[in-house]
Amino acid sequence: MSNVMKPISILRDEFIDKLATVINESGLPAFVITPILKDVLSEVQNAERVQLEQDRRFYEIEKNKAKEQNQAKEQDEKVTTDKE
Repeated sequence: MSNVMKPISILRDEFIDKLATVINESGLPAFVITPILKDVLSEVQNAERVQLEQDRRFYEIEKNKAKEQNQAKEQDEKVTTDKE
């Protein structure tokens, strides 16, 4: 079996369907579900912020590594050119 990844649009649609099913089958009234969903939203937003911060740190580290590698490569090329 191949590892074909589902597109985000399909994953999103499936998530919405599953969430709607859980809500509809819960038997809970809307006034109970609403604050639960607000709490879940808050937790997801916090996780999103944490992920963004991690992604930014990782990006800056990788960008700096690439810059250092490019500088080292340029220095090596300059040394090689100077020897010729």
